[in-house]
Amino acid sequence: MAADRHGWEGPAPPRGCEVFVGKIPRDMYEDELVPLFERAGRIYEFRLMMEFSGENRGYAFVMYTNREAAQRAIQMLDNHEIRPGKFIGVCVSLDNCRLFIGSIPKDKRKDEIMDEMTKVTDGVVDVIVYPSSTDKSRNRGFAFVEYESHKAAAMARRRLIPGTFQLWGHSIQVDWAEPEKDVDEEVMQRVRVLYVRNLMLSTSEETLFFREKSA
Repeated sequence: MAADRHGWEGPAPPRGCEVFVGKIPRDMYEDELVPLFERAGRIYEFRLMMEFSGENRGYAFVMYTNREAAQRAIQMLDNHEIRPGKFIGVCVSLDNCRLFIGSIPKDKRKDEIMDEMTKVTDGVVDVIVYPSSTDKSRNRGFAFVEYESHKAAAMARRRLIPGTFQLWGHSIQVDWAEPEKDVDEEVMQRVRVLYVRNLMLSTSEETLFFREKSA
């Protein structure tokens, strides 16, 4: 559920203007939350993530019109006691635009995955697929889907809820992809082998690449 601020003129605010709000009481809505966050500055968009039951999912994204307001919101409202004994957390949003899609049939090519994701979600920009180490004609069973904005990615994630949505007749895994770190090219040239210890015998290649993030 989004609450847009009217009267804004000009382009959308730049990167760094959005904050993530967690640990929101499930029965709290925009009528209480928006006035609280407006204390830090003018809000461009307020997105409270909702369950089908009508309760909120315990978190929201607040985009301000400038970075200063976003930083002020963190200083003012992080660990704020929003109700007796209930403290919210506020931090900079990662503006993540990429989803991890797991349990994809290994015979699907990049263009097939791109076509399917474009049919079922909006704002798809790119699909990143890694070939199997043993058979270059097959994928590793997962892909990363890049969207045009964090909002588009969030809407796609909600649409592709695991257990209720299938691709090619298969249930899929969906979660936020971990943001990539910038790595120096010279360092990458020296990297040859990654050793991972203490794995269970049942651990798959797909499992190693999937990082589950709690909201």
